[in-house]
Amino acid sequence: MMRDIQGKAPYPYGDALCVPLEEVVEFRQTSGSTGRPVYQPDTWQDWEWWAECWAYILWAQGYRPGDRVFIPFGDNVFVAFWAGHYAAEKIGCEVVPGGVLDTQARILKIKELRATAMMGTPTYILGMAETAKRKMDIDPATLGISKITCAGEPGASIASTTRRMESAWNAKDVIMWGHAPCPCGRSFRLLKGGVLGRTDDITKVKGVLLSPAAMEEVVRSIDGLGDEYEVIVDRLGDIDRIKLKVEIAPGCEDMAKRLESILKDQLRLKTNLGYRIEFYDHGKLPRYEVKAKRFKDMRKDSIHSR
Repeated sequence: MMRDIQGKAPYPYGDALCVPLEEVVEFRQTSGSTGRPVYQPDTWQDWEWWAECWAYILWAQGYRPGDRVFIPFGDNVFVAFWAGHYAAEKIGCEVVPGGVLDTQARILKIKELRATAMMGTPTYILGMAETAKRKMDIDPATLGISKITCAGEPGASIASTTRRMESAWNAKDVIMWGHAPCPCGRSFRLLKGGVLGRTDDITKVKGVLLSPAAMEEVVRSIDGLGDEYEVIVDRLGDIDRIKLKVEIAPGCEDMAKRLESILKDQLRLKTNLGYRIEFYDHGKLPRYEVKAKRFKDMRKDSIHSR
């Protein structure tokens, strides 16, 4: 709906505007991971409100004026961590912008400045930990990051992904959904299990509704598998097929047969679907710095065979 109302007068926002165009002072947009990006025009009052909302979130997660917050993303048109940056400043934290630094330089800067908190997508948080361990011989758990705020993907709400991030960085994110009041006294409702994902991520395969988050939970719950994976759905004739590519963790190469059996059993249990499994050596699947694109639905391009 939002894509349909933009791209016309007053250009480029169209009917997304509810104020005169000249009051717009901030431009941001969505990442476009599910299609054409949605533009976000903000007045200064809008942006102040946005930062205030994030300030509530960060304070609830334990951010305080004494924190030094590292943000490992370049300043660009993607909206997500701009708000986190402004909100952390509003709370009184010291903000270190990671900007154009590469991953290794960011890790060194975290170590040098003794940062205490960080923001990022779950994909990149795990990717940074992998780079620190494999390429720099640095244990990320020793760097002093005690709080990590994740956005952009549902991974932080997936128990197995959260465990991997917490273990790698020795940091806790606790989010729940429930009807009982929070013991800390805050009056907001809690998200038990967190945000499960986006409705436009859910697709139907072989008549079964499938959420990519369910596959992530399985893959990252199994010791011996790496953090990265890729799912490809295609169609042969009128039959849907689903393939899962996974990496074997270093030192676990001789466990492929056992891991395949566990994977197939758990995937059938959690998603009610059968999968073709392909194993890759560690480091062979794509890495992502912002949102990962691990789920690929190729059915529109598939050749229908008889």
